[in-house]
Amino acid sequence: MALTSLVAKTFKEAKMVTGLAKNTLVFKLKRRALRKRFRFGKIETIVVDMDGTLFESDAGKEALNLTFSDLVEEGIPRGELIYNLIMRRISHGIYSIEDAIINGNKLLAGKGFKRSDFRKVLEMCKPGLRLQLIQALKELKKRTNAKLVLATLSSVEFGQDLNDFLRRKHGFKFDGIIGSSLVFDRQNRITGLREIIGTRNRVIGSIRVRTKLKALRDLFRERGWRFDLNTALLITDGYGDIDLAKDMKTVLIKPRRMMNVAQKVSQKLRLADLIVKDDCGLKERLLALIGGR
Repeated sequence: MALTSLVAKTFKEAKMVTGLAKNTLVFKLKRRALRKRFRFGKIETIVVDMDGTLFESDAGKEALNLTFSDLVEEGIPRGELIYNLIMRRISHGIYSIEDAIINGNKLLAGKGFKRSDFRKVLEMCKPGLRLQLIQALKELKKRTNAKLVLATLSSVEFGQDLNDFLRRKHGFKFDGIIGSSLVFDRQNRITGLREIIGTRNRVIGSIRVRTKLKALRDLFRERGWRFDLNTALLITDGYGDIDLAKDMKTVLIKPRRMMNVAQKVSQKLRLADLIVKDDCGLKERLLALIGGR
Protein backbone atom coordinates (compact mmCIF):
# COMPACT_ATOMS: atom_id res chain seq x y z
CA MET A 1 0.00 0.00 0.00
CA ALA A 2 1.32 3.46 -0.87
CA LEU A 3 2.54 5.52 2.06
CA THR A 4 -0.01 8.31 1.54
CA SER A 5 -2.98 5.94 1.43
CA LEU A 6 -1.71 3.98 4.42
CA VAL A 7 -1.35 7.19 6.44
CA ALA A 8 -4.82 8.28 5.36
CA LYS A 9 -6.29 4.94 6.41
CA THR A 10 -4.51 5.08 9.75
CA PHE A 11 -5.72 8.65 10.32
CA LYS A 12 -9.30 7.34 10.42
CA GLU A 13 -8.36 5.17 13.34
CA ALA A 14 -5.90 7.52 15.04
CA LYS A 15 -8.08 10.58 14.41
CA MET A 16 -5.91 13.62 15.07
CA VAL A 17 -2.53 12.14 16.01
CA THR A 18 -0.44 15.30 15.79
CA GLY A 19 1.92 15.46 12.83
CA LEU A 20 1.36 11.83 11.82
CA ALA A 21 1.75 12.31 8.06
CA LYS A 22 4.75 14.62 8.37
CA ASN A 23 6.53 12.49 10.97
CA THR A 24 5.94 9.30 8.98
CA LEU A 25 7.38 10.89 5.85
CA VAL A 26 10.45 12.21 7.71
CA PHE A 27 10.98 8.79 9.31
CA LYS A 28 10.88 6.99 5.95
CA LEU A 29 13.04 9.56 4.14
CA LYS A 30 15.75 9.46 6.81
CA ARG A 31 15.86 5.67 6.57
CA ARG A 32 16.56 5.98 2.85
CA ALA A 33 19.03 8.87 3.01
CA LEU A 34 20.98 7.81 6.12
CA ARG A 35 20.97 4.02 5.88
CA LYS A 36 24.30 3.54 7.65
CA ARG A 37 23.05 5.30 10.78
CA PHE A 38 20.18 2.86 11.15
CA ARG A 39 22.16 -0.35 10.73
CA PHE A 40 22.56 -2.31 13.94
CA GLY A 41 26.25 -2.01 14.72
CA LYS A 42 28.05 -0.72 17.79
CA ILE A 43 25.66 0.47 20.51
CA GLU A 44 26.85 2.96 23.15
CA THR A 45 23.49 4.29 24.36
CA ILE A 46 20.20 2.46 24.95
CA VAL A 47 17.14 4.61 25.63
CA VAL A 48 14.14 2.74 27.02
CA ASP A 49 10.65 4.22 27.12
CA MET A 50 8.90 3.55 30.42
CA ASP A 51 5.10 3.66 30.07
CA GLY A 52 3.86 0.89 27.80
CA THR A 53 7.37 -0.42 27.17
CA LEU A 54 9.23 -1.30 30.36
CA PHE A 55 5.84 -2.13 31.80
CA GLU A 56 2.50 -2.54 30.05
CA SER A 57 0.56 0.10 31.93
CA ASP A 58 0.95 3.88 32.23
CA ALA A 59 2.09 5.44 35.51
CA GLY A 60 -0.13 8.48 34.96
CA LYS A 61 -3.16 6.27 34.42
CA GLU A 62 -2.45 4.24 37.55
CA ALA A 63 -1.91 7.42 39.61
CA LEU A 64 -5.37 8.60 38.52
CA ASN A 65 -6.85 5.16 39.31
CA LEU A 66 -5.31 5.32 42.78
CA THR A 67 -6.51 8.87 43.43
CA PHE A 68 -9.97 8.49 41.88
CA SER A 69 -10.63 4.89 42.89
CA ASP A 70 -14.43 5.01 43.21
CA LEU A 71 -16.05 2.66 40.73
CA VAL A 72 -18.42 4.03 38.13
CA GLU A 73 -19.52 2.58 34.78
CA GLU A 74 -19.39 -1.24 34.84
CA GLY A 75 -17.00 -1.28 37.78
CA ILE A 76 -14.38 0.92 36.09
CA PRO A 77 -12.44 3.29 38.38
CA ARG A 78 -13.26 6.96 37.85
CA GLY A 79 -9.55 7.54 37.29
CA GLU A 80 -9.60 5.37 34.17
CA LEU A 81 -12.50 7.35 32.72
CA ILE A 82 -10.59 10.59 33.40
CA TYR A 83 -7.48 9.14 31.75
CA ASN A 84 -9.47 8.01 28.69
CA LEU A 85 -11.06 11.46 28.41
CA ILE A 86 -7.61 13.09 28.46
CA MET A 87 -6.39 10.68 25.77
CA ARG A 88 -9.41 11.45 23.59
CA ARG A 89 -8.76 15.17 23.92
CA ILE A 90 -5.18 14.60 22.76
CA SER A 91 -6.29 12.48 19.79
CA HIS A 92 -8.85 15.12 18.76
CA GLY A 93 -6.32 17.92 18.98
CA ILE A 94 -8.05 19.61 21.93
CA TYR A 95 -5.10 18.96 24.27
CA SER A 96 -1.40 19.01 23.54
CA ILE A 97 0.78 16.51 25.40
CA GLU A 98 1.83 19.37 27.67
CA ASP A 99 -1.83 20.29 28.38
CA ALA A 100 -2.53 16.68 29.33
CA ILE A 101 0.41 16.53 31.75
CA ILE A 102 -0.46 19.88 33.36
CA ASN A 103 -4.15 19.04 33.78
CA GLY A 104 -3.48 15.51 34.98
CA ASN A 105 -1.13 16.77 37.68
CA LYS A 106 -3.65 19.45 38.72
CA LEU A 107 -6.16 16.67 39.33
CA LEU A 108 -3.67 14.75 41.46
CA ALA A 109 -2.63 17.89 43.37
CA GLY A 110 -6.28 18.73 44.06
CA LYS A 111 -6.64 15.40 45.86
CA GLY A 112 -3.47 15.83 47.93
CA PHE A 113 -1.35 13.25 46.06
CA LYS A 114 1.93 12.73 47.97
CA ARG A 115 5.44 11.76 46.95
CA SER A 116 5.03 8.51 48.91
CA ASP A 117 1.95 7.60 46.84
CA PHE A 118 4.26 6.76 43.94
CA ARG A 119 5.18 3.58 45.82
CA LYS A 120 1.53 2.53 45.63
CA VAL A 121 1.48 3.38 41.92
CA LEU A 122 4.60 1.25 41.46
CA GLU A 123 2.83 -1.70 43.11
CA MET A 124 0.02 -1.26 40.59
CA CYS A 125 2.49 -1.27 37.69
CA LYS A 126 4.62 -4.23 38.84
CA PRO A 127 2.36 -6.99 37.43
CA GLY A 128 2.90 -5.55 33.95
CA LEU A 129 6.70 -5.33 34.10
CA ARG A 130 8.29 -6.93 31.04
CA LEU A 131 10.73 -9.23 32.80
CA GLN A 132 12.18 -10.51 29.50
CA LEU A 133 13.10 -6.93 28.61
CA ILE A 134 14.59 -6.25 32.04
CA GLN A 135 16.69 -9.41 31.84
CA ALA A 136 17.87 -8.47 28.35
CA LEU A 137 18.84 -4.95 29.48
CA LYS A 138 20.75 -6.35 32.45
CA GLU A 139 22.73 -8.65 30.15
CA LEU A 140 23.25 -5.95 27.51
CA LYS A 141 24.70 -3.62 30.11
CA LYS A 142 27.30 -6.26 30.96
CA ARG A 143 28.13 -7.11 27.34
CA THR A 144 28.23 -3.65 25.76
CA ASN A 145 28.95 -1.27 28.65
CA ALA A 146 26.35 1.01 27.02
CA LYS A 147 24.73 3.80 28.99
CA LEU A 148 21.12 2.89 29.72
CA VAL A 149 18.59 5.69 30.11
CA LEU A 150 14.96 5.43 31.22
CA ALA A 151 12.84 8.00 29.36
CA THR A 152 9.31 9.02 30.27
CA LEU A 153 6.80 11.83 29.99
CA SER A 154 5.65 10.80 33.47
CA SER A 155 7.43 12.05 36.58
CA VAL A 156 11.14 11.53 37.09
CA GLU A 157 10.34 10.95 40.78
CA PHE A 158 8.33 7.85 39.91
CA GLY A 159 11.17 6.76 37.62
CA GLN A 160 13.56 7.00 40.56
CA ASP A 161 11.33 4.76 42.68
CA LEU A 162 11.15 2.27 39.82
CA ASN A 163 14.92 2.33 39.38
CA ASP A 164 15.43 1.67 43.10
CA PHE A 165 13.09 -1.32 42.86
CA LEU A 166 14.92 -2.71 39.82
CA ARG A 167 18.23 -2.43 41.67
CA ARG A 168 16.92 -4.23 44.75
CA LYS A 169 14.84 -6.89 43.00
CA HIS A 170 16.73 -7.54 39.75
CA GLY A 171 20.29 -6.34 40.42
CA PHE A 172 19.99 -3.88 37.57
CA LYS A 173 19.46 -0.14 37.27
CA PHE A 174 19.42 2.57 34.63
CA ASP A 175 22.38 4.95 34.48
CA GLY A 176 20.09 7.95 34.08
CA ILE A 177 16.43 8.96 34.04
CA ILE A 178 14.69 11.73 32.12
CA GLY A 179 11.12 12.71 32.92
CA SER A 180 8.82 15.49 33.99
CA SER A 181 9.72 17.02 37.37
CA LEU A 182 7.20 17.84 40.10
CA VAL A 183 7.11 20.42 42.90
CA PHE A 184 6.20 19.27 46.42
CA ASP A 185 5.32 21.18 49.60
CA ARG A 186 6.69 20.48 53.09
CA GLN A 187 4.18 17.67 53.52
CA ASN A 188 5.45 16.15 50.25
CA ARG A 189 2.18 16.85 48.44
CA ILE A 190 2.24 17.77 44.75
CA THR A 191 1.81 21.51 44.24
CA GLY A 192 2.87 21.89 40.62
CA LEU A 193 5.34 21.12 37.85
CA ARG A 194 8.92 22.29 37.53
CA GLU A 195 9.54 20.74 34.13
CA ILE A 196 7.71 18.77 31.45
CA ILE A 197 9.16 16.34 28.95
CA GLY A 198 7.07 17.30 25.94
CA THR A 199 6.94 17.77 22.20
CA ARG A 200 9.06 20.90 21.74
CA ASN A 201 11.49 23.06 23.68
CA ARG A 202 9.76 26.06 25.22
CA VAL A 203 8.46 27.59 28.46
CA ILE A 204 4.81 27.45 29.58
CA GLY A 205 4.33 29.96 32.38
CA SER A 206 7.07 29.02 34.83
CA ILE A 207 7.37 25.44 33.54
CA ARG A 208 10.30 24.47 31.35
CA VAL A 209 9.47 22.08 28.50
CA ARG A 210 12.12 19.93 26.83
CA THR A 211 11.88 17.18 24.26
CA LYS A 212 13.27 13.78 25.14
CA LEU A 213 16.16 14.36 22.73
CA LYS A 214 17.06 17.70 24.33
CA ALA A 215 16.81 16.17 27.80
CA LEU A 216 19.03 13.28 26.67
CA ARG A 217 21.69 15.60 25.29
CA ASP A 218 21.60 17.69 28.47
CA LEU A 219 21.89 14.61 30.70
CA PHE A 220 24.90 13.28 28.83
CA ARG A 221 26.61 16.67 28.84
CA GLU A 222 26.03 17.11 32.58
CA ARG A 223 27.42 13.63 33.32
CA GLY A 224 30.37 14.02 30.96
CA TRP A 225 29.21 11.09 28.81
CA ARG A 226 29.52 10.78 25.06
CA PHE A 227 26.26 10.87 23.09
CA ASP A 228 26.18 9.96 19.39
CA LEU A 229 22.97 9.35 17.45
CA ASN A 230 24.85 6.89 15.24
CA THR A 231 25.45 4.55 18.19
CA ALA A 232 22.16 5.14 20.04
CA LEU A 233 19.25 2.70 20.23
CA LEU A 234 15.64 3.38 21.24
CA ILE A 235 13.37 0.67 22.64
CA THR A 236 9.73 1.76 22.68
CA ASP A 237 6.17 0.59 22.17
CA GLY A 238 4.58 3.25 19.97
CA TYR A 239 4.20 6.55 18.19
CA GLY A 240 4.77 8.63 21.34
CA ASP A 241 8.53 8.43 20.76
CA ILE A 242 8.48 9.31 17.06
CA ASP A 243 10.75 12.35 17.57
CA LEU A 244 13.48 10.06 18.92
CA ALA A 245 12.70 7.27 16.45
CA LYS A 246 13.28 9.60 13.50
CA ASP A 247 16.94 9.95 14.50
CA MET A 248 17.82 6.74 16.39
CA LYS A 249 17.87 3.04 15.59
CA THR A 250 14.52 1.87 16.92
CA VAL A 251 13.19 -1.42 18.25
CA LEU A 252 9.41 -1.50 18.62
CA ILE A 253 7.90 -3.97 21.07
CA LYS A 254 4.59 -5.43 19.90
CA PRO A 255 2.29 -5.97 22.91
CA ARG A 256 0.62 -9.32 23.45
CA ARG A 257 -2.64 -7.75 24.55
CA MET A 258 -4.92 -5.13 23.03
CA MET A 259 -2.95 -2.22 21.57
CA ASN A 260 -3.74 1.46 22.04
CA VAL A 261 -3.92 3.92 19.13
CA ALA A 262 -0.28 5.04 19.36
CA GLN A 263 0.89 1.41 19.30
CA LYS A 264 -1.37 0.52 16.37
CA VAL A 265 -0.12 3.52 14.38
CA SER A 266 3.52 2.49 14.79
CA GLN A 267 2.78 -1.13 13.92
CA LYS A 268 0.77 -0.33 10.79
CA LEU A 269 3.22 2.26 9.47
CA ARG A 270 6.28 0.26 10.63
CA LEU A 271 7.84 3.22 12.39
CA ALA A 272 10.80 1.19 13.60
CA ASP A 273 13.86 -0.62 12.27
CA LEU A 274 12.79 -3.82 13.99
CA ILE A 275 9.49 -4.97 15.48
CA VAL A 276 9.79 -7.59 18.23
CA LYS A 277 6.90 -9.52 19.76
CA ASP A 278 6.47 -9.39 23.52
CA ASP A 279 6.75 -13.11 24.19
CA CYS A 280 9.12 -15.65 25.75
CA GLY A 281 11.68 -15.00 23.00
CA LEU A 282 11.97 -11.24 23.56
CA LYS A 283 15.17 -11.45 25.60
CA GLU A 284 17.00 -13.73 23.18
CA ARG A 285 16.01 -11.68 20.13
CA LEU A 286 17.31 -8.47 21.70
CA LEU A 287 20.55 -10.13 22.76
CA ALA A 288 21.03 -11.64 19.30
CA LEU A 289 20.47 -8.25 17.72
CA ILE A 290 22.86 -6.11 19.76
CA GLY A 291 24.35 -8.20 22.53
CA GLY A 292 27.51 -9.30 20.79
CA ARG A 293 28.29 -6.23 18.71
